[in-house]
This record gives sequence, C-alpha cells and structure tokens, in this order.
Amino acid sequence: MKYLFCILMFTIVSVSFAEEDYAITIDGKPFEMSLGKEKKITLKDGQSVSVIITKKDIVSFDGRLYSFQHKSSFLPNRIDLGTGTFQTTLTTASGSQIIVQEWNKAIPDSFVNTMIKRLTEEELASGYKMKERDIEKDINGTIFRGKEAITTSVNEEWTRCVFLANVGKQRLLIVTMIEKDNIQKDSDVIITFWKSLRLKS
Repeated sequence: MKYLFCILMFTIVSVSFAEEDYAITIDGKPFEMSLGKEKKITLKDGQSVSVIITKKDIVSFDGRLYSFQHKSSFLPNRIDLGTGTFQTTLTTASGSQIIVQEWNKAIPDSFVNTMIKRLTEEELASGYKMKERDIEKDINGTIFRGKEAITTSVNEEWTRCVFLANVGKQRLLIVTMIEKDNIQKDSDVIITFWKSLRLKS
C-alpha cells in the first residue's frame, strides 16, 4: 500500500508499518508512531519537528500483470495457487468481491463457462434461476471477453461477471460479484477497479 506522509524539514530513510503499530526511521533511528496522531521528534542536530502519518483514501495495488486502485479500508489478499498462477481477492464487508487470477500458461476461452459453473452450481442446486449473456470490456485496447450470470431466488439476486483476456503471453481472468441489495454501497468498488485498471505488457 502507498501511504501519504506529512513530514516537515527532514529526510525519511525508511518507513515500516503493521496493522496497528507504525514505525518511522529517520537517519537510522526508529520512532514508534500511531496513525493520524501528531508526534514531536528530535533530530540528531537537536531540531524538533512534528510528524503525522496519514492514510490515503485511495491506494494502489500492483500485481505482476496489472495494477488497480481501491479504498484504503480494503486489503486485497494475494495468494500463490501454484504453477505460476496467482490470485488476488478484494472482498467488502457485504460479501461483494473482485477476483483476479494471473495465469502464466494457456487456458481456453471456455474457462469462463467453467468459472460461471463453479460460482453458481450451489445456488442452482438450491433452486435459483439463472440468466446469462455475453459481455466484453476494452481496457486500453485489450479486449476482455466473458459472461454475466444473474442468479435469483425469492430473497437474493446475484450478478457475477467473468472476463478473460490475453496480457502479453499470459492470461488474466477477472471475476466481479455483487448482490442486488449491496449495489448502492458496493458498486463504486467495482467501478473504481475497472476505471483504474492498468495492464502491463
């Protein structure tokens, strides 16, 4: 993650942070910090300065084949699926999700249908109805093709989109999913993802 540091009159050598505890290193000396709280620090030359560490509202995630922006309140989870395949998942409190898989080997276009099946099979087995349609997106000249699947029951309506595209010699699979009742509060997460998505050739 990228953080905005409001620091005056000195040079930072490095900054490290954990989930709750922060440390800032100045001229080789570490200082413990709390996010958003001002702290007076005395430098080697005796000069005293005020330091505040603040968190940006929007931060960037940088993957091997792509990058995108998201709210700093979310923490994308990246895992190695093996054989050079990586998966990054961003999940909201309401259960809306963005999933990105980076494949370093050829996977067929039919894998879109395979993913749709995996994501909906339990609902369909429980009596949900499903509508599908072909969809595509143009990201800076790279065409993502896929399918949208809408599953409905008496109480729920899920919209899931699965896209697949070539990025150089590799393939990028993107899945978005959101439930109808969460569109108002979560749709901006998906919109921001697509607007900020940048591919690496």
